[in-house]
Amino acid sequence: RQIEINARLHDRAAFANALGTLGLVLSYQGRYTEALRLLEEDLAICESLGDQRLIAVAVGGIGIVHLHEGRFDDALKDLSRQLSISESIGDLRQAAYALGNMAAIDVQLGRYEHAIQNCEHSIPISRSLGDKRRLVTDVGNLGAILLNVRRHNEACQYLLFALEGDRELGDLPGLSYRFHSLAELLLEVLTNESAQVLEEVCECLGIPSNSDARESAIRTAQNYARESLRISRELAKPDTLFVSQIELIRIDALEGRIEAAIKSLDEMSLLSSQEDQLAEIHYWLWRLSKSENDRCTALTHYEKLLSQAPIFEYQKRLAELRGEPVPQSM
Repeated sequence: RQIEINARLHDRAAFANALGTLGLVLSYQGRYTEALRLLEEDLAICESLGDQRLIAVAVGGIGIVHLHEGRFDDALKDLSRQLSISESIGDLRQAAYALGNMAAIDVQLGRYEHAIQNCEHSIPISRSLGDKRRLVTDVGNLGAILLNVRRHNEACQYLLFALEGDRELGDLPGLSYRFHSLAELLLEVLTNESAQVLEEVCECLGIPSNSDARESAIRTAQNYARESLRISRELAKPDTLFVSQIELIRIDALEGRIEAAIKSLDEMSLLSSQEDQLAEIHYWLWRLSKSENDRCTALTHYEKLLSQAPIFEYQKRLAELRGEPVPQSM
């Protein structure tokens, strides 16, 4: 409706903006061809107007569609162009958006050091703008990325900062993601790290030093995952809803409730039709039961997912399922 109004008023800049907004909405709905058509029309109008700020916004929108499609190389080219234009005209806000989206792509590709650099570049920009919401997002994303390179203490500090910021802002989607990331931090440390690392992370989280660190960490992880699940249900937020359920199942397994964990995963598999969720469910079923059927099922799902987008996490899972060395980064 807004597009029609702007067209009638001959406000070409507003018309282009409306096209770009609708294009992004369509992209989030998975309607990528329609989204790209609108965003490319948006870009053409902005270029004809010669407005560099609008051009940067339009190019960034095209990059987001390519990101959603899994066309990461194309997305990085678009976002690099958005960053270059934004920096050349001093538009720090658009520069920060470009850096944040580039970091997200780097994570998908397993280029964690690049992702960290982009976040570290974006954080002072967001701080200089006085944009609390953007700063909290950047810091929280950096904390989550640091988990991938085992910088647990730093990850803990950044995630706690972001958690407090989300609370101050009343950002429920942000809180659901932050609680999930903190639960993931504890699960990774409990599963893969030494008692000393666990003690350091517990100290960062304020868990009393005179308690049983492992038991306290499990309880804290459980509380974080439950809070993420509660908020996700309230918001009908499917991404953190799923991962928080998986985290609670992993906690069951850590405490020796293997049969209960397997039962929960079996129930989830009956309710899910998404390829990525089914891959994750059968991966954990294989991890807990060592079932060859679940291993093969997970392999099939991950092979299909990897054929659609070169996501590094899929490569890691495939290597593990095949009994090959698991890469840590690209």
